[in-house]
Amino acid sequence: LLEQVWGFEYIDDIDYLRVYIWHLRRKIEPDPKNPVYLHNELSLGYRFDPA
Repeated sequence: LLEQVWGFEYIDDIDYLRVYIWHLRRKIEPDPKNPVYLHNELSLGYRFDPA
């Protein structure tokens, strides 16, 4: 996701993605600490589940 959205220069700094996902969760999740829509897939990244 970092590479596709921000380009190669951000590939080593994953904090950008974590902060962005946190802000996105605060906007769309009923409870951001227990996400329903944005899931973290270990070793893969994030997955959106429109459930």
